[in-house]
Amino acid sequence: MNRAVYKAIHPLNLSTAMNQKILLSILLLPLSACVTAPKTVEPHISQANNYLAKGDRALAVKEYDQVIAIRGDVADDYARRGHILAELNELPAALKDFDQALRLDPNHASAAFDRGQVYLVQGARERALTDIESAVRIAPDNARFLGARCVIRVALGKTDSGLADCDQALTLEKGRDNAYTARGQAYLLLNRHRDALADFEAALGMNPKHMRALYGRGLARQQLGDLNGAKADLDNALQRLPGAGREFIQRTGS
Repeated sequence: MNRAVYKAIHPLNLSTAMNQKILLSILLLPLSACVTAPKTVEPHISQANNYLAKGDRALAVKEYDQVIAIRGDVADDYARRGHILAELNELPAALKDFDQALRLDPNHASAAFDRGQVYLVQGARERALTDIESAVRIAPDNARFLGARCVIRVALGKTDSGLADCDQALTLEKGRDNAYTARGQAYLLLNRHRDALADFEAALGMNPKHMRALYGRGLARQQLGDLNGAKADLDNALQRLPGAGREFIQRTGS
């Protein structure tokens, strides 16, 4: 130890309050130097949102990998990562995340809804309907949930009775673009292609970045004989959102 420091902290030199403060600061210094700030998830969530805004979902998933490595017991983290994975069309990985989210929080409406969408693509329509019914029960005023129930009811019954859910969704203030997209999907199932085209156009008028509506418009154009317009819509939608067509696969046979 440096002789000057030793002299300052030697018991014989601790008679003054100043020397006692010097000793205290020296003794506490190693403790403060060893303290490590806890890791937080906020920077990773913020960066994930930045990547999503740029359309880079793969990097957003990596940020949520870090979030879950820091805190692995939050249902919303798994639900969010699962949703992004589903948008990337990585359905088995997405399904695992939705399962974990619902284990942590059985009333997580978005996880139930998204898992239902995966089941639907896999052809498990009854399981899909159970999950979507659960999502509607938890959040009855969610236009997308109602729209999904509308479409799956039409898919199961091949009648227009399920359209009541789509019509109800269109009365809500939020999510009308999703409601129009869902009704467009239902119209495709009913072979009402002009009605479908009109609804997809309405959805895109409200939200030009709605890639599922763009994909649906491509299918409607295809059925109506506009092959060039159809190809442009389908290619653009899949380029910007690889999972844009996943909700149509089992519903329309496309």
